[in-house]
Amino acid sequence: MGTRAAQYGIGLSQAQFVAQANDATLVCVQLEEPQALDNLEAICAVKGVDVVFVGPSDLSQSLGFPGQHDAAPVQEAMRQAFSRIVAAGRKAGTTAEAARFKEYRSLGVSYFYTHVTRILRMGSAEFFKAARDKA
Repeated sequence: MGTRAAQYGIGLSQAQFVAQANDATLVCVQLEEPQALDNLEAICAVKGVDVVFVGPSDLSQSLGFPGQHDAAPVQEAMRQAFSRIVAAGRKAGTTAEAARFKEYRSLGVSYFYTHVTRILRMGSAEFFKAARDKA
């Protein structure tokens, strides 16, 4: 166990390291196709899966609405998926668009992903707008 993650073998046996790594590992599967939605309960039943993530970009593409995350059929598919994921006792995840965050949270989504650059860009834009308004 001479890896950095195992602290180069100092302090942990291989069994301890493996147990610790397994406890700290997040397994997140991503749904992007109608076939995945058709098999959602089976996917949720897989032992060891921590998060079932609905990917709106690829899902919108595969549903015939490329790049249209807000298209009614895409949003309906996502809402139904969230409901089924939560009903199966799994954590639901998706991207955290500010406009839909509260709605998705109310539907049981508890794992959100966003690009750090998006957050920085939004914060920067707000800062510079405020700075220009004060000048």
